[in-house]
Amino acid sequence: MDLVFTVCDTAAGEVCPVWPGQPMTAHWSFPDPAAFQGSDPETRAFFASVYGQLCNRIAILSSLPTASLDELSLQKWLDAPGKGAHDAVAEDVARRTESSQRTESRGSDR
Repeated sequence: MDLVFTVCDTAAGEVCPVWPGQPMTAHWSFPDPAAFQGSDPETRAFFASVYGQLCNRIAILSSLPTASLDELSLQKWLDAPGKGAHDAVAEDVARRTESSQRTESRGSDR
């Protein structure tokens, strides 16, 4: 499965290049660190903050159970506006995964 993200608010309205296949697309809203104005230490701190937020979202994305994740749930998660929404979608996916695993194990007990 291919995923394409835009991450800076200024990129959200731009025309993206054509990607081969049919990748899922999403925009993760982050302030553009290159547009930040401040002292060198403030700028470094701002870049680090945005970097940390991106790392957190990528870590959560990579921990989702992709084998049992349908495209609609994944798209819902990708489009979620913030961490709270991501947590809610991740919990929903975890509940459905547990439910399907219980159903599968009941079927194998017969």
